[in-house]
Amino acid sequence: MKFEYQIQEQDYLDFQLYTASKSPRFEKKQRNGRYFITLCSLITACYFTYVQDWGMVAYFGLTTVVFFLFYPWYFKWRQKVHYTKYIRRNYKNLFGRSEEMEVKGKTLELTNSTGKGQIKAAELVKFIETKNHFFIQMKSGASLIIPVYKMDDAATLRNQINGMKIPVEKDMDWKW
Repeated sequence: MKFEYQIQEQDYLDFQLYTASKSPRFEKKQRNGRYFITLCSLITACYFTYVQDWGMVAYFGLTTVVFFLFYPWYFKWRQKVHYTKYIRRNYKNLFGRSEEMEVKGKTLELTNSTGKGQIKAAELVKFIETKNHFFIQMKSGASLIIPVYKMDDAATLRNQINGMKIPVEKDMDWKW
């Protein structure tokens, strides 16, 4: 059975955000940034305590709390803006193009405007299912993005992919 779909900007963005959120490097950057900016603000508050400028102590004490509480939200927002710009710059010509995929035994046949190709099941590493997408990771590091929310027969595709004996990771509650 052939599955036809189109990948939009939001699909690329969701893939980038999903990949980033699962990276230990992303968590480390967020944690380090949070503690660094909070610590700098706290040190500044301590300095103003030393020189007895109580207005500045109150200001930097408050900013220390605000930075600590809201930095994770700000970091995620900033990353989303970064990835959006990246996607618009590098993938703008790929939005809305029709793609076709067919599962034939132990291979995936892909057809799009650039050509036709086959991927053997042995080259597939993992099948990730989120609420709105299927992401199929390959050994080469590339991934296939399949928007499930636009497909009528996503259950059929899921069953055919599961028949290929690829490790499946369900992350239905994932949210940026």
